[in-house]
Amino acid sequence: MKSRSAWSAKFSGASLRTRLIALSLAALIPGFAIVAFTQYQVNRSRHLEVEQLAVRSALQGAFELDRIISDVKILIATVSHVPDVRDLNDAGCSSYLAALRSDLPNLNALVILDSTGHLRCGFPPTHVPEEGFAERPYFRDALQSGKPVIGEYTIGKISGRPVLPIALAIKDQAGNTNGVIVASLDLSWLGDMLQQRGVPPGGSLTVADRNGVIIARQPFSDRFVGTRIPTPYLRLLTAQQPGWEEVTSQDGTRRVLGYVPLSAPPVGLYVSAGLSTDASYRAVKDATRIGVALVISGALATLLATWTMGSRVFVRPIEQITQSLRMWRSGDRLARTRQVAGNGEIGNLGAELDRLMDEIDRSQEQQGLLAGELEHRVKNTLATVHALAVSTMNKEIAGKELLPDFLARIGALARTHEVLTRERWEAADLHKLLIGVFQPLVGNLDLRVGLIGPDVELPPAEALALTMVVHELCTNALKYGSLGSPNGRVELTWAIVRRNAGRLLEMTWREKDGPAIQPPSGKAGFGTRMIERALRGSGSVAIEFDPSGLICRIEIALEKSAEI
Repeated sequence: MKSRSAWSAKFSGASLRTRLIALSLAALIPGFAIVAFTQYQVNRSRHLEVEQLAVRSALQGAFELDRIISDVKILIATVSHVPDVRDLNDAGCSSYLAALRSDLPNLNALVILDSTGHLRCGFPPTHVPEEGFAERPYFRDALQSGKPVIGEYTIGKISGRPVLPIALAIKDQAGNTNGVIVASLDLSWLGDMLQQRGVPPGGSLTVADRNGVIIARQPFSDRFVGTRIPTPYLRLLTAQQPGWEEVTSQDGTRRVLGYVPLSAPPVGLYVSAGLSTDASYRAVKDATRIGVALVISGALATLLATWTMGSRVFVRPIEQITQSLRMWRSGDRLARTRQVAGNGEIGNLGAELDRLMDEIDRSQEQQGLLAGELEHRVKNTLATVHALAVSTMNKEIAGKELLPDFLARIGALARTHEVLTRERWEAADLHKLLIGVFQPLVGNLDLRVGLIGPDVELPPAEALALTMVVHELCTNALKYGSLGSPNGRVELTWAIVRRNAGRLLEMTWREKDGPAIQPPSGKAGFGTRMIERALRGSGSVAIEFDPSGLICRIEIALEKSAEI
């Protein structure tokens, strides 16, 4: 687990090119696996095909040899019924067999032996051994079995050449065995037949007797005929059925050997057919080499394309983006990635980064402007607080604390600032602004105050001035007007009107169900003066002391705002 985590960490820290190459290799692995599996299947199929072909070749060779042996068996069976042969008439038998010699090029000798193994007639008559043939195994086997017998590799007593004897007991008219007819199959002729049959390049065909002595072989017939099959492979002679093995033959060639044991036809002979592994698998090996070369070439081409296209499509754009960000962070505010949105994910990323840098630059410019504006507004706010303090402290009200009035006005100003701050000092919603003034002063607001009018956004300066006006009106109403009575209430209505191509906010403050009021007998008090002066420059205020309740009409120009 630790090694996997370490490898993952190492891979995560690799360069983008390295990751692309690694991903390409990972993507190629399934292809490699498919090619390897396909090649394995092809190789396996070819191996099975060669193995089956070797067995079929051995069986075909065995069938051809069986035909040759069968022809000889038929011949000696036919000759054994000729009267001169059957009765061992030497003169007639010799004349008859001599007439057959020219038609039997496959035989070195065709002789008739009596029951003691002595030669009675046959060809060639050049040499007649005195000791006879009684010691020959095929002679004894033929007398005992009464059936055609295939002998073993033998040097013929008559011809002096390697032969394969095939013998059959001769019976007289009474059915008694009175001799043996022996046909000596010429092994040179048999080798020529195998050579004419042909074997594939690097292949072999071998015929051996029941003792494992080779009686025919292609290629290298002169080298191997008369020799014994190597001991490790003698076990194939007694196998239960035809089969195959991959072996190294006596001539040093590696072959897939198909074999037919002694128990299969022709009974008494072993046949094997070998196919060279080099020749048989050369096409597959060549195809494998070509396939591997193509796979390696394809992989190298893929990796090269990945390196080239990865550098062009991924690495260079990302390096350009990284370099642009470094330059931008170092102070070059004109540095941009220059990527185009819609040109893939990297193009979209670069374009988004360009937009982000543009927005940050604009934000920083706006912050500079806001800092200057904030400095200006702080100065204006401090001037407003200073004016409030001076006006409040100049009130000549004997025995009354001035601090609560001053704090209440500062609180109204603060609430207006809060509303403007939430709106980023761009504009203030009139309804929220009024709620912020009334709520701390008037209980049961829904019953005591009616606010009726459309949605209006006030500029910051007008919002601050209107807050001070409404706060003074509300304070006076609590002290002297309708809000000081249990059932008194205030209605504040407004509307937007157009006048002289400009927009005006017209508001009306009307107190109801309060005590009767009288106009002031002397000069106007501080509150009245502050109400009249608050909107100077951006609007106007008119106060009516109606006996039924105070009425205040306010007009504010919305098209032109004055700084506070």
